[in-house]
Amino acid sequence: MVNEAMNARCAVIATDKVNSGPDLVQEGRNGFIYPTGDVAALTAILRKVLADPARYRAMGEASREIINGWGLPEDVAVLKQALDAILAD
Repeated sequence: MVNEAMNARCAVIATDKVNSGPDLVQEGRNGFIYPTGDVAALTAILRKVLADPARYRAMGEASREIINGWGLPEDVAVLKQALDAILAD
């Protein structure tokens, strides 16, 4: 869903449990990541983003720019990092 939102030029607001978040969400540039279950953090982010339509549009454009540079090589690199982390344990 993150990829699709980014292709639609949306700012991304995701929990820290969304696996693609760290790879695709650049904090403050195209979105925000908040701790799962932290309603106050989510509320603050929504207020910040929705209060400034120009910022929301800029974040959406940044999302599109970021996702346009994402492809199979990036997917493979992230998968390799995950596998390396598992094997290191």
